Amino acid sequence: MAEKETSETILLNKNLELINPNLNKDEHDEKGLYNALGILCFATATLLLGISIWNGYENGKLLTLFGFVIGGIGQFICGIYCYKNKYYIDGTCYLFFALNWVLTTLYDLLPLWGWMEPLNGNEYGYHSLMGCFFTFVFFLQNLGAPSILIRISFTTTFLSFVFSMIGNFANSSGLLKVGGFFNIITGTLSYYCGLAMTINQRYKRVCFPVLDGKCFGQSIN
Repeated sequence: MAEKETSETILLNKNLELINPNLNKDEHDEKGLYNALGILCFATATLLLGISIWNGYENGKLLTLFGFVIGGIGQFICGIYCYKNKYYIDGTCYLFFALNWVLTTLYDLLPLWGWMEPLNGNEYGYHSLMGCFFTFVFFLQNLGAPSILIRISFTTTFLSFVFSMIGNFANSSGLLKVGGFFNIITGTLSYYCGLAMTINQRYKRVCFPVLDGKCFGQSIN
């Protein structure tokens, strides 16, 4: 009787392994999916920022809270995981954008708490200028990225900072909207990248292809 139960248990485990190959592994989550989470955090916060700029910051409270939690804390956690697993370039990128979101949201929160005066256009312009310097480094670095979508998204990210900087210095709502438009493009492309990384890894095949047919360097065998 005990031998029969053992045989049935072994057969059941084998069937479960066929259904879910990762069931009996120590790591149930595929290595590297925290990278996809980081991209999704970046994408959704950036997309909301672009829509907010385009609409004249009508949903400022939503942008502040969402940006602090998702754009800030979310990307910070993903950046730490990247460093832990020796993905230093990705980790640096996530940590920068996390800190950028924290600073941006604090510009709204600190004046409400009476801890600082609201920033003027020139001060926001200098903030965007520093963002230009940093994103230009990643723009150059990602010219050799395996995916065309990644290369395009880093280009539009850099351009969004450029137009934000010029728009703030020139006090031009039109130029700020152009920057917001580039943010919308960046957020949309990045969301697709994060979606593709997650779904393709889950089903071990290219369900969501990219423009050059690659799968963001993933092993989906």
